[in-house]
Parts: sequence; C-alpha cells; structure tokens
Amino acid sequence: MQTSSSEVQQKKAIKLPFDNCQQAYDCLVRKIDEVVAEKGGKAVFDESNTEHIRKVAEWLCDEKKKMLVMCGSVGNGKTTTMYAIMRLYNGARMTRQNGYVLEFDKVDGFDLDHATSQRIEEVKNTSLLAIDDIGCDNVVVKEYGNERVPFMEIIYKRYELNGITIMTTNLTPEMIRKRYGEKIADRLAETATIIPFTNPTYRRK
Repeated sequence: MQTSSSEVQQKKAIKLPFDNCQQAYDCLVRKIDEVVAEKGGKAVFDESNTEHIRKVAEWLCDEKKKMLVMCGSVGNGKTTTMYAIMRLYNGARMTRQNGYVLEFDKVDGFDLDHATSQRIEEVKNTSLLAIDDIGCDNVVVKEYGNERVPFMEIIYKRYELNGITIMTTNLTPEMIRKRYGEKIADRLAETATIIPFTNPTYRRK
C-alpha cells in the first residue's frame, strides 16, 4: 500500500534540538511561567513539581520515546505542562524540505465521542498530537450503527507511525489498562514515557 504524504511527514516528526536536558528544563519552565501568567496566576515550582518537569525535560531529549503520558489527580499541572510543550514546538517553527511546518494538533478526550471520521483521521495522522484528559471518552462510540473506539484507533496509528504524542489523564497506568485493554497498555509501555504527577492541586492556592 502506498504511503500518504501525511504519513511520510509523521514518520519524520522529531524531537526539539536541545543541547542537553538542562536546556530543555529551562525552556520548559519559561513556557510554564507564560501559560500560568496568561491565566492571571503565578507558577509554583515546588519540590514535587520540579521533579515532574525534569522528567518531562528528559523525555524532550529522548529520541526513542515518542509518546508522553502525564497522569495524576486534577489541578496538579499536567495540562499546563502539555501547553508549555506545545508552545516550545510551535514556537520553534521547525520545517521539512517541502516547507511543511511541524505544529501540534490538540484534541480533548471528551470530544472523541462525537468527533467525525474525518477529524479522527486528521488526529491519527497529524505530525504532532496532544490529547488532554484521556479517560473522559466513552471508549466505544456508535457511528451510523457501527461501533468505534476512537482512542484505540488513534494510539494504534500513532504507534505505527512512531508519532510524537503527548497525553494527560486522571487515570493511573493500571486504570488505563483496565479501561482500554492490554494492547493499548502494552503499546504505551513500549513507546511512552509515563510520568505520575503526585502533587496535590494548585488551583486552591
């Protein structure tokens, strides 16, 4: 089967060219500051949160692991960190030989229940993908009488194409396994860096 142009671009998706993990950490902290400041707040960099960010910075420098899963309870910085990563990539304006610019596409977990087939295909084949709040979907959805499992379809394709994908979730790794099955859990175990965010919510501070 002939490979589509979008799949070719996806297979060439790369990590940002940081010199080292400290540089990645410093850049990530600055972007987190920006995201929080735009919401009228001040970013908190306590011991636990700093450790999470350092692990994310290590993932940014890891050429092998193309997926990132940030899991934990609500309000502890997962989505903020996701937006910071997106800003790093989108701001870098990395291009391919044909002028194609790598930018993140983002989808919310709860939107997967009513996303069109066309939208799911776009998400599956985009160069860089962010999925916020996986686990908010109904797992199985019906489309014209046919059952689909959008999240599983997306992960299968991202796995096949080795696409850079970042995800946030309130589910634990074991809950992901129970919800989506062994195949999804095994693919994530192989291709994803899974970082539990253990700190409590910052929203009440």
